[in-house]
Amino acid sequence: MGNFIGWIMDKKIQNRLNQQRFAQSQKEMGLKRLMLWVRPEDADALKLAAKQPHSLASLRQKIEAELERELRPIVKQQVEAKLRRRTERALLVQKRSQARKRLSGSNKPPECVRFNLIPPAALRDRLKAAGWLYDPVAVIWYLPDDPSHYEASEALLRDLVAYDIKKLDRPDPDEDA
Repeated sequence: MGNFIGWIMDKKIQNRLNQQRFAQSQKEMGLKRLMLWVRPEDADALKLAAKQPHSLASLRQKIEAELERELRPIVKQQVEAKLRRRTERALLVQKRSQARKRLSGSNKPPECVRFNLIPPAALRDRLKAAGWLYDPVAVIWYLPDDPSHYEASEALLRDLVAYDIKKLDRPDPDEDA
């Protein structure tokens, strides 16, 4: 029995010496020993990664694919809902603003103008090119009704300030009834 205990002790001492030599050789290679605590379900994946460091990339791709498969529909729904909320809110604000401007008439140029000083021919040609119509009987220039021309009409009106503009509103034929 004494021999058997001696043999066990020798084996333990030999194991400890082997571990110390291994630890020393790892330290000489610049490595550091770490202790990790992991969940039981992650232990196998960690052991696989520790045994085969080159398989980390494939393991990572597999995990990313699983996460993407799980999370893509959720994220897509969240993004679509947020985008819908923001665009609906912006459209509502824009519609309200346009309705207020339409009611007040602030976004629309006058329906017609009369010049007390006659603009030069080049400027009159610009007016015609922009869709303005001239009535020689009433001596009035009618501005285009299309809202897409409002900005151009406003720019032309700013250029024509020097010619003493008189802004006129044409009565709406539907309002007389």
